[in-house]
Amino acid sequence: MRLTPSGIEVVLPHLVRGTSVLSLAWTAYGAIFWESFALAASALYQIAVIMLCDNKCRCAVGKEEEAGRDGNIRLVVVVVLLIPSPFLAGGAIHAFNHVSNLLPSDLMPLAICAFTAGALRALYGCLLCEQRGAMFVVKAAVALLPFVAPLVVVGLITAGFDNVDAVTGIALLLILLLGVLAPQVVHISRLFN
Repeated sequence: MRLTPSGIEVVLPHLVRGTSVLSLAWTAYGAIFWESFALAASALYQIAVIMLCDNKCRCAVGKEEEAGRDGNIRLVVVVVLLIPSPFLAGGAIHAFNHVSNLLPSDLMPLAICAFTAGALRALYGCLLCEQRGAMFVVKAAVALLPFVAPLVVVGLITAGFDNVDAVTGIALLLILLLGVLAPQVVHISRLFN
């Protein structure tokens, strides 16, 4: 069976969404099982990317009721992501003073799964968007960060950095709150004005 360009356009979004959801589930499982703050923050961040950053480059429909419904969904997602953030940040700050017992061999399957999902998202984003330049690179990096972070954590733990899990968890939370959720709050407030 040969895939036509229209066939690729149908298959690729489902493949990207499926691997992203698989990566999210696997990362969340690892966060709970190994009590990793970096993986927990990465899972929250992946929810934000999947729910808030999809279809950003497609043309807006322009209907007020659809914009309102989209605003309601975004508001719920932002609230759900904000609720656990202080607890996760507090736990990561507390864990910063203790030596982590995470093993790179345990985290490697999570890192590979997340990195694959991130690579597919990058490919899909490049095919979907016509925007280029520095701003496109910054937005792509912010969106791909949670998928690359587990691989970075594995590499740094292998290199001997003991507290990298807590530091990465705090850094991901800060970028999530300031770089992803804060603009969403501003956008939602404009929709409801």
